[in-house]
Amino acid sequence: MASIGQFIASKVEKVYAIESNHDAILSAKASIEDNQITNVEVIENDVSLAINQYLGLADTIVFDPPRCGLDDTTKALLLEKPVNEIIYVSCDLKTLVRDINTLKELYRVTSVTPVKMFFHTVETETIVRLEKM
Repeated sequence: MASIGQFIASKVEKVYAIESNHDAILSAKASIEDNQITNVEVIENDVSLAINQYLGLADTIVFDPPRCGLDDTTKALLLEKPVNEIIYVSCDLKTLVRDINTLKELYRVTSVTPVKMFFHTVETETIVRLEKM
């Protein structure tokens, strides 16, 4: 998530990048320093444990979860404290559909973009934009 945060940093006021992988945290911090990015805060924590304190600060949230998708705690918080927009980057269509079905009472899908990253495999990333209704 920290790499996506760096990519969008020039287009937004502030990025809170929550990442649970320690090596990814170290890499992100080094890259942020090397690239002199000043508006990305990297938070080492599990999303379900940290997201609650950042929901009130965000208009848009970008999720790039593992294959298991979003956990129940995170989905419940998104329904309790909705944000204007969610960008969901998924590597597993089954969990993507499951999560969208959970969120559909407050969010509607406004775009779906499949991205074929590895042409010699059947794997496809899917980027879905959800907007609060």
